[in-house]
Amino acid sequence: MEPILVNLEIIDQPELLVVGKSVRFRPAQLEEGRNPIHELWGRCFGDGTFAMLEAMTDHVYKPARVGHAYVGLNAARDPATGEVEHTAGMLMNPGTPVPDGFVARPLAPAKVAVGWVKGKPGAEGAIYAAMHRLVADALAEKGFGPDAAAGWTMELYNCPRWTTPDVGGCIVVDYCIPCKPSQQASGPRDGETSNSNAPSVNTRNIDKIRPSHDTLEIFHLPASRVIGEEASYKLNNPVRHAAAPQWERLHASGKWETMAALPRVIPDTHTGWTCDYVPATDMFSYLASRLAPADTPVPEGCQFRDIPETLVAVGRWGEPMPRVLEQMKALGYIPRWAEAGCGWNAELYFDGDESRPASEDGQGWRWMIPCKAETPDSTSTN
Repeated sequence: MEPILVNLEIIDQPELLVVGKSVRFRPAQLEEGRNPIHELWGRCFGDGTFAMLEAMTDHVYKPARVGHAYVGLNAARDPATGEVEHTAGMLMNPGTPVPDGFVARPLAPAKVAVGWVKGKPGAEGAIYAAMHRLVADALAEKGFGPDAAAGWTMELYNCPRWTTPDVGGCIVVDYCIPCKPSQQASGPRDGETSNSNAPSVNTRNIDKIRPSHDTLEIFHLPASRVIGEEASYKLNNPVRHAAAPQWERLHASGKWETMAALPRVIPDTHTGWTCDYVPATDMFSYLASRLAPADTPVPEGCQFRDIPETLVAVGRWGEPMPRVLEQMKALGYIPRWAEAGCGWNAELYFDGDESRPASEDGQGWRWMIPCKAETPDSTSTN
């Protein structure tokens, strides 16, 4: 079975501590075949970490909703190092003494969505890949969205929900996301004009997309300017997501803070922009970037590309390019790669995505592809 959401509750979580042990790592390590998170949990079970935490009975936070539970706290990317942190431990009350060799990560009071995500034992990878999407989707239906400013998400492994399969042979993880009421996106501007590639009556403007987006959809992208730091890579590179070190350097350099002040066409997002592919050399350009309105001034030291108004297909988070192209064609659309200003694809990231667990194949973004309606005489260049 596919993982499903069986319960969602929005709670007022008090100030808490997560006490346990942590690992910091570059997201690229997941793509290189290593899983530092699994290694950390293995060590904690083997070295008595959880036994010591359970013995701190006077300090453990244990309301009925939490019960007996271990937690995995996912911290957002550190802009100084490009690293993320995962802490395996237990929830404790404020003021808990921290044993030697352990860490304490404070959680400020927050409104938190707690979703019960059900799946099969042995298919935990599918549960981890689906849990953020399922909870964020349900949140959107309630008029809420993830609060990226909190900087964390958390898995709560309750006993017996996680440890003992139910009558249907399923287990449940409690997935927790700090949340806030969704802000209404602005509608089309008065007097806005369009060209032959502008949206049909059923096509939304790209600023309407939200982190819970979970189906391929065709959007209208206005003329824009991609602003970022540029580098070149081989297309047929054996290293998966070879640009990961580029992002880490950008965060460490301080330039990212300058780029963060730029206005954005899509609220709360950034992009990995791939363009200018040269078949003779198998090289393409990659901009770690923000997508800004057309004519936005370019900060010193940054590079840019100007993008014409176009339709774009945006796929699901973690879904590979070939699958996005298949669904796009099924809807009657083809890429515009051969047309002026449209020889690009983009990795679309919401600012809160850094704290999402990676998909099973390590892809942590949605593909955005320039497209147009297919006609009998139209062709695509794959």
